[in-house]
Amino acid sequence: MPPVLVSAVAGHVNGVWTAAAPRPHPQVTLMHTHIRKFVRRLRARGIDISTGEHLDALAALQHVPWLDRAAFREALRTTLVKRADLTPVFDEEFARYFAQGGQEPSRARTRRADVPG
Repeated sequence: MPPVLVSAVAGHVNGVWTAAAPRPHPQVTLMHTHIRKFVRRLRARGIDISTGEHLDALAALQHVPWLDRAAFREALRTTLVKRADLTPVFDEEFARYFAQGGQEPSRARTRRADVPG
C-alpha cells in the first residue's frame, strides 16, 4: 500500500498566518509528479485525458501496490484510456516512461519524423 502519511505545517501566506495544513508524504508528491508527466506524454501521443480522468488515476493508485507493475499499469490504463485502439499507445508509453524511472527521454530520441527540427 502506498504511503498516506501527512505532516502538519503552519505558515505565513500573503500576509496572513495560516493554521496547520496537511502536507502529502514526499513519496506521494513524487508519484503525482510522475503521473502528471506521464499524462502529458499520453496527451502528446493523441490520448484525450480530462482532468477528472487524471484525478481518477491518482485515486486508483491509492488502492494498488506501487511495486506491483501489472496492477499499477492496469490501474492507470483503466482510468486513462477510453478507446481500445489507443491501448497500444498507452502500453508503449508506459513501457518507455517507467522503464526510464520516470525520466524524460532526450529530445533527439523522441522527435517525431513529421516535425521539422
